[in-house]
Amino acid sequence: ENPWTQKTRLFIWTYGDVRLRLYGFDTNIFITAWWHTYPSDIFPTLWTQLSQNSKQITILQPIFTELKKKADAVCNWIEAQPFQVEPITIEMNQKALDMEARYQTGKSPRGADSVDIQLIAWAKITGNTVVTFESQLNIPDKVYNYKIPTICKREQVNCILFVDLLRDLRISI
Repeated sequence: ENPWTQKTRLFIWTYGDVRLRLYGFDTNIFITAWWHTYPSDIFPTLWTQLSQNSKQITILQPIFTELKKKADAVCNWIEAQPFQVEPITIEMNQKALDMEARYQTGKSPRGADSVDIQLIAWAKITGNTVVTFESQLNIPDKVYNYKIPTICKREQVNCILFVDLLRDLRISI
């Protein structure tokens, strides 16, 4: 890492240039928040404020594709907002393939899947943050049972919970 770069939760300063930190959403953010934790009919201001912060929220193409299979209403909302759906680059794909081999992705339904690994690879390459509802208090013995937060920690990728994102973006409902 560049010694002149100072990182905080919300900004990255590099030689005086300021750019907003980007947050990459795990699929479970949309599904869990939309349908269970913060339904849009009960918390419409949350979803409005997320849309207003769309420049800082990245939705990777594989996550959007996964959402299309599971949650049409969420996809319709995303498409109606100014979010950018970002494709996976060759570099990200290679990093993801390396990580999939290291963490034996797909060997267990309890661990991270290939889409989760692509999100972590994106964050590692870009220096941005993964946002998830997942937690893992105890580290499993088998790497194929590792969840997103554990892999992020091992890969030195910033990973936060959704509520921390709300604090970082100063979203209140």
